[in-house]
Amino acid sequence: MFVTLHSHSLHMKRVVSIILLIITFIPINSKAQLVQFGTRFKTDVSFQNVGMGLEADLNLPIVCWGMSVSGILDIHNFNTNMQDILKGRYVYLTLPINAKYRIGFGVVKVILMGGIYVSIPMDDSLKDELLLEKRSKATLVGINGQFGIEFLKHYRISFGYRADLYKSDMNKFIDEPYGVYIDLMYIL
Repeated sequence: MFVTLHSHSLHMKRVVSIILLIITFIPINSKAQLVQFGTRFKTDVSFQNVGMGLEADLNLPIVCWGMSVSGILDIHNFNTNMQDILKGRYVYLTLPINAKYRIGFGVVKVILMGGIYVSIPMDDSLKDELLLEKRSKATLVGINGQFGIEFLKHYRISFGYRADLYKSDMNKFIDEPYGVYIDLMYIL
């Protein structure tokens, strides 16, 4: 009987040791905030299309996962050959929803994000009535992904790629609002 009890306690010691070893390697930040807010500035690499907005992040610090929801006013330029029927710029309200993985290395955190977005047209920058009717069909739906770093607790810079899954005929008049972009964020 003594041999059986001894083997059970040895087994329990191994299980507890493995659990403690796993917990040791989980990055835990005692100052991590569950919810963060920030302001964003975004531009494509050609600096033709820019956007500014607000973001709310929900973070689960123990498992490094989170969720990000933004509201960004994107300003897109029209193609230069269409200036006779267009006023020059077009404004979208872009609503990206992303899953986020963040892991910290001291004062720097590496971030990977990916998700979906919807871009809804917000203004009447069209002069032609026929095109004005198509404005409501100019909504964009797509996917995006980002890789970036957070540093000094308040700053994030990331590089991303967005691709439209759905776009209408109206969007051929607008400079391509998808592709590689740079995203800067100040976290409050």
